Amino acid sequence: MTRITGPGCDLILNDFQSMLIETTEVRAHGFVESSMQVHILQTVSNLRKQAYASGTPVGSTVSLDDDLWRHHRLPHSLTPTFETCNISRSYKLQIRLGFRFGFANVLTRVLDVEFPVYVVAACRAKNPPRAS
Repeated sequence: MTRITGPGCDLILNDFQSMLIETTEVRAHGFVESSMQVHILQTVSNLRKQAYASGTPVGSTVSLDDDLWRHHRLPHSLTPTFETCNISRSYKLQIRLGFRFGFANVLTRVLDVEFPVYVVAACRAKNPPRAS
């Protein structure tokens, strides 16, 4: 995150939610039917993590600590991303961040960000194939 306004108040990350949005499209006879399913990966509130302090200079860039999400994995039941002639499945990762700010940290703003992601199958073979 980059600070674009002058000093004034702290910016506090209060809420974090990550969701995987699955979209399946079926095409037949010129019609398209879409279905969507949302997988909530993680929801955390009342974090009170300081993103930057009130004295942080304009133009400063800070990163959130990945401790918040690095231990969470996708559900094993997911079908990988695919596309055939008449059916496709795609995914988007949606991150929702709730920030508090203001002189007493009483104002709240929620930022939603979506990223397209490509889900691949994990190979969990006990005995990997041998080269001949």
